[in-house]
Amino acid sequence: MIFGMSYMKDYKDDKLNNLDDYDCIVRAEIPKQDEEPELYAAVTKHMIHGPCGHIKPNAPCMKNERCKKGYPKQFAECTMQGNDSYPIYQRRNDNRSIALDNNGEVVVENSWVVPYNPWLLLKYDCHINVEVCSNIKSVRYLYKYVYKGPDCVVFEVRQTPNYDEINQYVDGRWIYAPEALNSNFQ
Repeated sequence: MIFGMSYMKDYKDDKLNNLDDYDCIVRAEIPKQDEEPELYAAVTKHMIHGPCGHIKPNAPCMKNERCKKGYPKQFAECTMQGNDSYPIYQRRNDNRSIALDNNGEVVVENSWVVPYNPWLLLKYDCHINVEVCSNIKSVRYLYKYVYKGPDCVVFEVRQTPNYDEINQYVDGRWIYAPEALNSNFQ
């Protein structure tokens, strides 16, 4: 529920109740170029992970010769609920592939596609990783992410004869979104 009389809305009708609902919101496959050419171009441009692994062992996501993000993902004929994690999205091994370089030496298939929402991807034309968060571990992760605190800031310390503690506090304070929102409601 969103609080405030003019903003009351019950989200029970919006809940994703089964795995078919997940597939309506999130995709993790290369679309067919002849059926959805704009989406195909956007997925090709923004939603392919890496490459990493044996293709590029020095990629930033590599640690101990493995991708920290788990790519390439396993193929799956249908979407399944993962064990204490995000769903395992439908990624069929249907021979759809994308050549990432002009020589055709680096070719990726559905196992390299980052989960996306087609509407958001086409609207914003940028990388947007969309995941269904349906169990307690993913909700805990989101809570930690939202309330993780501010980024680190680099600033300069100068010695001045007229030290004004109030102005120093105002000038050097960094407020992140949840803190600002909380101060508005107090």
